[in-house]
Amino acid sequence: MGGAPSVSVVADSVMLADAWATALTAMPYDKALQMARDKGLAVMFIVPKNDVNDATNTTSLNLSLEDWEVVQTPAMAKLREGD
Repeated sequence: MGGAPSVSVVADSVMLADAWATALTAMPYDKALQMARDKGLAVMFIVPKNDVNDATNTTSLNLSLEDWEVVQTPAMAKLREGD
């Protein structure tokens, strides 16, 4: 699988959040998710579900809302507990 089409990061500064989001977007999704978890980062990924999984080609697909999955790290889940 390629990089995640959407990566959101919460960090102490906008610069740090942007840098991590850029780096994680450039990585293969599975490695980006593992790195975010290992580093304790608050990250939310939006990725295609199931085997619609070639995230590098999602712009050419006609995916509906049901075709997407939100995946968050434990740190992001903790931040969002009050939602």
